[in-house]
Amino acid sequence: MKILLLGDLSSLSNNLKDGLQQFGHDVTIASSGGGWRKTHSDLSLNSRFFKSSTLLGKIEKHFLNFKYALLKYRDFDVVQLLNPFFFPVYFGYNEKLISRIIKQNDKTFLTSAGCDSFVYKSFQKSDYSPCNSCKVLDLKSKKCRYEKNIYQKSNNKIADMVNGIIPVLYEYTEAYRNHPKYIKTIPLPINTDKNEFMENIVVNKKLIIFHGINRIGFKGTEIIKEALSKIKEKYPNDVDIIIDGKMPLAKYLNIMKKTNIIIDQCYSYSYGMNALYGMALGKVVLSGNKKSHYKDTNIIENPIINIKPSVSDIYKKLLMLVENKSLVAEIGYRSRKFVEYFHNYKKIASDYIDVWNHF
Repeated sequence: MKILLLGDLSSLSNNLKDGLQQFGHDVTIASSGGGWRKTHSDLSLNSRFFKSSTLLGKIEKHFLNFKYALLKYRDFDVVQLLNPFFFPVYFGYNEKLISRIIKQNDKTFLTSAGCDSFVYKSFQKSDYSPCNSCKVLDLKSKKCRYEKNIYQKSNNKIADMVNGIIPVLYEYTEAYRNHPKYIKTIPLPINTDKNEFMENIVVNKKLIIFHGINRIGFKGTEIIKEALSKIKEKYPNDVDIIIDGKMPLAKYLNIMKKTNIIIDQCYSYSYGMNALYGMALGKVVLSGNKKSHYKDTNIIENPIINIKPSVSDIYKKLLMLVENKSLVAEIGYRSRKFVEYFHNYKKIASDYIDVWNHF
């Protein structure tokens, strides 16, 4: 099959492409390379002549994407949208251009892998969510754009247009579970061949703990930093803490390799690509991991240590690891085995192929 992956999210598309190519498929990724992550894209949407953060840079990026929609996003057997807002929603551009893409190709599907209007509404019913923290710290706004009617209407139209909707995590499944186009949940893929397992050795009895900065509000960074400060204060000679981020993926993974423990996010019920990279490398990962999300992916046991948006909860989990360092190697090994089975990029690619062939 000839497949177009429109967009990328923490290298989800790149890992999926690796899997699809193992089955002989021709795969094209069109994305901006994940911003500072600088992930691979076959059709780059980055501005070529202006800085992407400037008005001219944004105009150039949209113009390039429009041009691709007319000339490049055509004659594919499958188009997989990584979010419903690939184009500006104003003046109906998003629906018009995605409608054109659908007509120019055989089948089109939507991956629910990030925030949108359906996900925002679903978050409002949760015991906790990243929404308020995201508004204050990331958006610096009283209102999220996905609350706006224009986004909700566009999101509804795109969801109705596509052949089917495939969520990747519990939160996104909950958002689309009752939509008539919902198909099934397919977990995130990770290329375990490219990410070599490393025995999780504690050097000089000191644990190295890493929290990657990305969206500080969405991830709950302020809460995580406070818990890390408390553990450092109690055990100053037992831990080293690294808080860094917004860097190319290759550099980010090199930092990961030097650590024992990864703290991903605390407002989630499940986990994302950052957690999977850590697990593939054999690290202990702290993130969302409530058992309520197991049912959609047939998971029985997951070695991720579940954390809540609570300083005391995160501190307690860290304390357990610092006072039981012998657990680190064992949990790291189980982490690797878990992703090899449940998130293996070839297995996930096969699941997508099965869904696409059904339509």
